[in-house]
Amino acid sequence: MNGEQIFSEQSSIILKCLFGNLDFASSFLNRIDNEEHFRFDESEIILRKPRREQFYIDNYLSGKGYFSANAIDWKETDFILFIKAFNDFFKYNSEKLLSFFEQKIFCKTLKQLSNTYVNSLFSSREFTDLLNNIYLKDQFILERMTGHNFARAKIQKFSLIMYNSKRLRKDEVNFPSSTIYENFYDISSLGEKENKYTLTKYLYDFENMTGLFASKKHTSPPYGLYLPSYFEITNLE
Repeated sequence: MNGEQIFSEQSSIILKCLFGNLDFASSFLNRIDNEEHFRFDESEIILRKPRREQFYIDNYLSGKGYFSANAIDWKETDFILFIKAFNDFFKYNSEKLLSFFEQKIFCKTLKQLSNTYVNSLFSSREFTDLLNNIYLKDQFILERMTGHNFARAKIQKFSLIMYNSKRLRKDEVNFPSSTIYENFYDISSLGEKENKYTLTKYLYDFENMTGLFASKKHTSPPYGLYLPSYFEITNLE
């Protein structure tokens, strides 16, 4: 499905379904994070890179499938993870998908399966609703909760970065821009680093706790938490 053509919405939903595989979700979203964002000096604030024209969170919120192609294009590592994630997705949701294909494709003759028919079918509201239903329920499959939870925290982080980037961007500049960071953002309004448990720190902890829970499968071990510095944590037996 080409995200730039008629299957944009459908490919976006399928990509979100694949996040049920933690290895794929962490690899894909961490790569997106590194490509799109930067941490300003030693501060807590993370912002969008000015030279970027498109950002995943904008694509995600609009339901477009531009970034779906990236899951296949990154062939060295992510392509292998993509295949594994797609196989897992199909394994858990094959009954619904095969039922749809049986009714709409397998019972048709080759003559009936024209390009027009197939394109119309896979861009239809019926197929889109099926994918949305699958995505909703896929998030509650026990074996796939961890991947979806990681993705949710990561995408919420992207949303926070989007908010801060829009808030601090100077009026006279816009994306994409070759302007240096200091001239693109009004950093003077940041003030001193906040000594409190912020949303940024909470999302960082949530992301790392998810990785810690799945440490046997996770390829990037977490590196500490902010939480114990702000709250008295009691060990439970």
